[in-house]
Amino acid sequence: MSTLPGQLRPALGHNADFGDFYDVRTDRFIPLSLLPGANPSPKTITITKIESANTVVIADDTLHEKFTKLGFGNELAASFLAGMVPVSGSGYYLRSTRRSDQYVEGAVLLELTTERMTLDLSRVQETENISPDACPTATHVVAGITFGARVVVATRLALHKSPEAAKQLQIKLEELASYISGRHALTSKSSPVQDYNHENGKPPHDAPGDLTFAIFSDISHLQHVQNVGIKEVTRFMDELPSRMAAMDYGRGVNLFYTLVPIDSMQSMSGFRTFSPVVQPSDGILQQIIRTFDHWNRVERAIHDYHAKSKAIFFRCPTTNRPETETIESQLESILEEILNLKSDYRRALSDVRSSRCTPAGLTKVLQRSYTGKGSPKVVEPLLSEAVEGLDLKMTVLDHGGQYTDFAGASSAISTGSNIYVFYFTRIMKQDRDSWNTNHCILLNLLRRKSDYVVVVAECAPGEIGFSKSRISFYRHYDKVIEDMREAQDHADQSFAKYDLKSINTDGRPMPIDRRLIKLPCPFGACGNESREWHCYKCRQPLEYSDLHFYCDCGHTDVKSFTWQCNSLAHGTQVVQYYPEALRASLLKLESYKEQNILLLGETGVGKSTFINAFYNYMIYRDLDDAMTHEKLEAIIPSSFTIQRIEDSPSGRRFIQTDIRVGGNDNFEVDGSRGDSATQKTGVYRIPIGDRIVRIIDTPGVGDVRGIDADRKNLDNILQTLSRINSLSGIVILLKPNASRLTLTFRFCIRELLTYLHRDAARNIVWGFTNTRQSNYMPGDSYKPLERLLQQHESLGLSLTPDNVFCFDSESFRCLAAQKQGCVPTENLNDFRRSWERSAEETNRLLQYVSSLQPHSVTGTPCLNRARELISQLTAPIAEVDDKIRWNIKMVKDQLAKVNDAKTRSDVLKQSLHYERVDIELHRLPRPRTVCKSPACVDFKDVGGVKRPIYKSLCHDPCYLTHVTEEVVGHAGLIRCSAFSGHSKCQNTTCGHHWREHMHMWYSQEEKMVTAVDPEVQSKLQKSTSKFEARKTVMQGLEEDLAEHRKELEEIRNAASQFGLFLKRNSITPYNDAMISYLDVLIKDERNLIGFHTSQGDALPENKNRLKGLEKSKSEYQARIKVLEDQMTSPGNIELLDEQGVEDMVEKLYSLPRWGSRLKGIRQVVEWSKAENFREQQFRPRVNKDILASLQPQGDKRTVGNTLQECRVNSLFGYIERI
Repeated sequence: MSTLPGQLRPALGHNADFGDFYDVRTDRFIPLSLLPGANPSPKTITITKIESANTVVIADDTLHEKFTKLGFGNELAASFLAGMVPVSGSGYYLRSTRRSDQYVEGAVLLELTTERMTLDLSRVQETENISPDACPTATHVVAGITFGARVVVATRLALHKSPEAAKQLQIKLEELASYISGRHALTSKSSPVQDYNHENGKPPHDAPGDLTFAIFSDISHLQHVQNVGIKEVTRFMDELPSRMAAMDYGRGVNLFYTLVPIDSMQSMSGFRTFSPVVQPSDGILQQIIRTFDHWNRVERAIHDYHAKSKAIFFRCPTTNRPETETIESQLESILEEILNLKSDYRRALSDVRSSRCTPAGLTKVLQRSYTGKGSPKVVEPLLSEAVEGLDLKMTVLDHGGQYTDFAGASSAISTGSNIYVFYFTRIMKQDRDSWNTNHCILLNLLRRKSDYVVVVAECAPGEIGFSKSRISFYRHYDKVIEDMREAQDHADQSFAKYDLKSINTDGRPMPIDRRLIKLPCPFGACGNESREWHCYKCRQPLEYSDLHFYCDCGHTDVKSFTWQCNSLAHGTQVVQYYPEALRASLLKLESYKEQNILLLGETGVGKSTFINAFYNYMIYRDLDDAMTHEKLEAIIPSSFTIQRIEDSPSGRRFIQTDIRVGGNDNFEVDGSRGDSATQKTGVYRIPIGDRIVRIIDTPGVGDVRGIDADRKNLDNILQTLSRINSLSGIVILLKPNASRLTLTFRFCIRELLTYLHRDAARNIVWGFTNTRQSNYMPGDSYKPLERLLQQHESLGLSLTPDNVFCFDSESFRCLAAQKQGCVPTENLNDFRRSWERSAEETNRLLQYVSSLQPHSVTGTPCLNRARELISQLTAPIAEVDDKIRWNIKMVKDQLAKVNDAKTRSDVLKQSLHYERVDIELHRLPRPRTVCKSPACVDFKDVGGVKRPIYKSLCHDPCYLTHVTEEVVGHAGLIRCSAFSGHSKCQNTTCGHHWREHMHMWYSQEEKMVTAVDPEVQSKLQKSTSKFEARKTVMQGLEEDLAEHRKELEEIRNAASQFGLFLKRNSITPYNDAMISYLDVLIKDERNLIGFHTSQGDALPENKNRLKGLEKSKSEYQARIKVLEDQMTSPGNIELLDEQGVEDMVEKLYSLPRWGSRLKGIRQVVEWSKAENFREQQFRPRVNKDILASLQPQGDKRTVGNTLQECRVNSLFGYIERI
């Protein structure tokens, strides 16, 4: 055989000769030879001239880069890292390890080759007496030598000199490589480098002259030259050819060896077969290199930490606290761990190659490096925190700040200076949100050219009473701003200030139609840009309605405000609006963009918990973020129980803990005793910028109080919906394991769509709660729901991945438990995942709902609107009916007087101006509690009829909600402040039982007005005789009487039609509202007559009125009966539908005499009932993911999180303003 397969191995300064043995298991040469003589016969050697110069840039100093450019295989690299391979000459470069990350390193490698000598082992056997058994431990033999020399020119560049130091260093190294390549371009085999225009072999003027270099070479006496400049490098390169010529007749030194495995020589006589050498896989070898690179990075980082720590200690000895000693101890422990792992690696590699263990032993060592003290997951956070702390100290000291402790901060404050103090503890750094924002504010404070003092106080646990880092501002000993981070939210705000005497803090609920105030600043220099205005005191956005501004302070007349915008041109002054300009601007305010979301579901599905969780998803990024905050955000009371196992002397047992969140309100109980948690429909208003997200929580279907409660609940839902304009989404909440959906389907869908409109189906989406158990999928509920929808295809409902949302509230329960000291740490990662998935679904739900066309509630002629319209007209119709009858009687009396033949002409002319009864209603801003006891009622004569006046206003205004108006003795009244917990009124002018009181939402006054018919007046003036005059007046009165009767008939006919409509379309057992209202009027009149009869007054007119009311009731009942009989007869009449109701209402409004009055009374009643619609408002600090989901689709504007944007310049301006 002329040639045998071999592998190249860099010499690395080791001198070996032909035939020398080599052990690949240790990667070392053995001082024994295959050849018996000193030199082999020249006949066995082939010499090949190779004159080449290769120049390579080593761009960085990672082990992988060095090994690759120096020609190391992975096996040799593993041996070198295990300390098995000695090096000298240019190989010293491998020992040159960067110790700091404050600079970057690189090098240029010049490799000169001169010749290659190859030993023909087959001819050696013929001519030499070889000894194959001379070294039984050898695995290879040297069969070739490549001669030449290597030079490595290494340099470094400090990072502080340039933010792009690595890139700049590479450019400089490429320039140097180009120069070296030009000086030693012996053959065309040089590695391609960029063109370099040099002159006379000298480097260009912009060569890296500002760098220092180290030279590692194979030249004797110049193997390692340190700290030389570019001139010394160029001189070395210039002298290199002459130095090479003097080395072994110009051949240079041994550069590479060709190693032939002894196994491949088995065909030669006397050679035996060796067992194959076991090597780790190439993947393991590459992992070894990566692991050592990681260890190098750790050692550099620790070195830098120690250097910084030492420098800071000399500048400020007081900054080293016990926490620093703890970090130092931990870092030393890490270095010790790395040393132990390197030692274990060395043994493991040797054992694997020697077949003393399998490669799995080496793998275990590598695994330990990623799980033990030296693992990245342990080292990186620790080093990051440690270095961050040092950087903070260095930054503060470099910018003239003070770094101290809590006592030092208190001492600084006591000097009376204008001072910023950054308070924090080590644990507070874990809340990255607050820490990053405060750190950014601190940097801006330090960089400002100001005489204000900046102090950073690293406090011990327990020294400060808050849970997050905080920057406070003090002016002359006084704390002006408690938390700069919180104040940053107000830094860009424009403020409106009210006169403290004008604020009304009586607790009046805010109108639901209020609008966000966005007005230009009245100061001329600030421009015409509309700005959002905030209350100077409570910092909340101002809202407008009915010539009042509303905020958390209360409500104030719009004229009571002065204005100060955030423009730099405005300065610190406050200015007033011109009343006309302010009124004109307020009329142009736009309404909020609303997203009203209705929640429906069976009792126990978890609606209340879902809403609380939903609210928290809007605020916090993740569960850990929520846990760092002190307060649990909950807008609805709910409760649940958690269990844990406790060991006791009597054995293991379950310990139960009740977790309650929120406080009971009028809508909720906590459900802890099995009651349905939501008792009435609750509305929760969440303003987010110019948008309102309104969550409408409803009582659960399947209320534990029975089917009647379900019907009342649905009626309550519909009444609530009548107060809003539209529904963006209707969320049907289901459990993922529900097998029976009939009850939910019937009440939540069929009934709801019946009383709303079929179009609402397109806004229905499906939400599944507690889906962690079903892997965040609908689970077992999907199939029965799908079948149910297929059975009711006519409803137009769908079940798709787009409109199905899977939530899990267990993460919120975990949060609630944590706030009460019960942290279920066993499954914390599961809870984190639950929060993450649920928050994603919350974002998706809001985005999906915002993409839907809102379902109009008020603009659709739906059944519920018709029911609501009729209910609002019931009282006005009864009142107008009574007043028309009253006026008919008065017209009849006037006719009788005119018909008297003895009536004089002047009396006839006076009769032209006849009197009639009219009604005047005034709406009240809030209901008033009045007493209906006769002793608290005065009476007024109106047209001969005594009318009551409630003189005892026991509580005016009253802020109780859910008290039915004009119902004497309503149970809710017992909570009125007029009674202060007693059964009798505490008002000194009253003192009667609460059952004798009622709520009034509007004041009604009956008065006499003088009427005249212009047409009759004209005819009367033309009359020539008394007879003609009488005839003219009587004709006018009779026409007036006919019109009254006609309109009375129209109104009574409408009332009976409305009553029948309600009876046919009632959710709850039907109780005719008209009959009920007439009964109230009859009862009041009887009481009034009885009281005055006992006083000796006959009140004949009141008795006539009583008869009229009773007659109206009987006639109404008769009309209803006739209509019902006609419905059941073969030729039944056509009853009103929803549109028919609206048409009839408009017809009533068009009545010439009483239509406008009827409409006015109904509007007052409608307003009064609308005031009973109450919603609770919450203003969360919404996270940016939620803000993005509320953006319209296609809107690519960046949504900023105010907690992370450092608007410090505005913040400083804000400080000057306050």
